[in-house]
Amino acid sequence: MAPGDDLLGLGGFGVGLTGALKVNTKEDMAENSRMIVLWGANIASQPNTARHIVSARRRSAKVITIDVRRTEAAAQSDEVLLIRPGSDAALAFAVMHVIITEKLHDAAFVGSHTVGFEELSKHVLPFTPAWGAAETRLEASQIISFARAYASTRPAVILLGGSSMHKGANSWHAARAISCLPGLTGDFGLAGGGLGPRHGAQSAAFRSLAAPERRPPGHYIPNQMPDVTEALSNGRLKVLMLLGTNMLSSFADAGKVANGLDKAELVVCVDLFMNETARRFADVVLPGTAWLEELGFKVTNTHLYLMERALEREGETRPIYAILSSLASSLGLADFFPWGSLMRSSIPSWITQQPATRR
Repeated sequence: MAPGDDLLGLGGFGVGLTGALKVNTKEDMAENSRMIVLWGANIASQPNTARHIVSARRRSAKVITIDVRRTEAAAQSDEVLLIRPGSDAALAFAVMHVIITEKLHDAAFVGSHTVGFEELSKHVLPFTPAWGAAETRLEASQIISFARAYASTRPAVILLGGSSMHKGANSWHAARAISCLPGLTGDFGLAGGGLGPRHGAQSAAFRSLAAPERRPPGHYIPNQMPDVTEALSNGRLKVLMLLGTNMLSSFADAGKVANGLDKAELVVCVDLFMNETARRFADVVLPGTAWLEELGFKVTNTHLYLMERALEREGETRPIYAILSSLASSLGLADFFPWGSLMRSSIPSWITQQPATRR
């Protein structure tokens, strides 16, 4: 399980609720954007995007970073706004207050392509720059200056951050609020405007090990952090397989998670490192591979990259897809791994023969 994926999906859900389902490409941004707002987006985590930001700056595009700390993006920015963690939505509301009350919005675009403008106008009235300053720890003048610059620069693009922005209570609302901004300014539909490129990966066509179509109706555990922790704590979750996940560092309430892990009958960890969860609670530890030891691919909004294996695997390490494919075969899911170009391998006999024992 990958908890960050759930959080990133939650932010995407917020954006989708607002209606912004399409984004501009990094190439459009490089060639056309006059302003790039890196809102919680660190270019160190987006190396394919970073060089296009540099290209845009060479055209004199202005780059503004909004974040809770000085990241690598700050070095490539003309202006940096450091806000209090969890106050992204507050900043977006205060910016909308300025844009709407000063009539800086694109009235024609709003009238033709949006709904709910009147309701939004009333909703943001209390969220003044002074209120936003108290919430974000910025100066009110900074909020006003940013709002005016953003509203008056066409095309402007916002690169919205990933899971880090959505780890606070209800902070997925930040994605909804921020994605309203291009709708107010009429940036949606402009080359180099609106929302910018994220990792546009689509899920591979794996069969689910859970095989939901074969299960009878019943009470199942949702793939969400609080539900998994609760199921561990009350003893419902008997077997847990962690794929590169250190639950004790990535889940909330580490003490409750630890107590729950101690109750599980079998914990299997697949990882590169003996992290704390593996050391304290794993009955079986399977050595995983690094990405340089695997044949794989990277998907962005515009390209699919094949990554050849650069290093030979050490010892008995195997990539996750091989472990899952072997497990699926043992469960009778013969079509779980649909490709024939990679050799399947079976689970080593020592895994199936050795009884699980608590440390």
